[in-house]
Amino acid sequence: MTLSDLKDQVVERLKEIGSRISENETFISLSERFYNLSPVVQKALTAGFIFLIGFLLYGIPSGYINSAKEAETTFVENRQLLRDLYRTARNPILPPERFSGPSFEDMKSQVDGMLAKTQILDTQKGTYAPVKRPLGSKVPSAIRQEGLEFEVKKLNLKQVVALSEQVSALHPNTKLAAVEINADKENSHYFNVKYTLSSLSVPIKQSPPPNNGFKKKK
Repeated sequence: MTLSDLKDQVVERLKEIGSRISENETFISLSERFYNLSPVVQKALTAGFIFLIGFLLYGIPSGYINSAKEAETTFVENRQLLRDLYRTARNPILPPERFSGPSFEDMKSQVDGMLAKTQILDTQKGTYAPVKRPLGSKVPSAIRQEGLEFEVKKLNLKQVVALSEQVSALHPNTKLAAVEINADKENSHYFNVKYTLSSLSVPIKQSPPPNNGFKKKK
């Protein structure tokens, strides 16, 4: 089948679809109502229809493309961090302090400071709990994971977005492993959010004590 034949088939198919639509009773009824309207209203409806088609063809795909780009950027950053951590774990010459994530208590302290800065009330704060390997097998076993789970209650949508951005940027070696958002049972306009953080570190290997050239006598 040549390109010309394929083009003719597409044109014939479009004509067939157009013919079916023009014979549809609902379409005929709507067309009659449209032509009975004033020219000003017809122009307004036509412009609105063109805008809707343009939004469907451009706006929605554009939103998905932007979301995909953001997800790709986050993925690349996390992948590079894991590679650096794994490279450090296999090569003791590299400085492991550079890839040392905060401990549970340090993460807790950082989260407390962040919540206070964003004016989260004590009544909105939940409990803190440790989590073992929150990223699971996604991270090589040579890299140590330390997890922290905490909940914040009765947030509005603006607070959820702002707080999530700050949690994601808490520490270079701390990653947001999971977010669980539920509408508040008492007031569905507010949300209860549970965050799970994962701190990634390379264990520091202790060097053996120097021998000084002496051998232990038996």
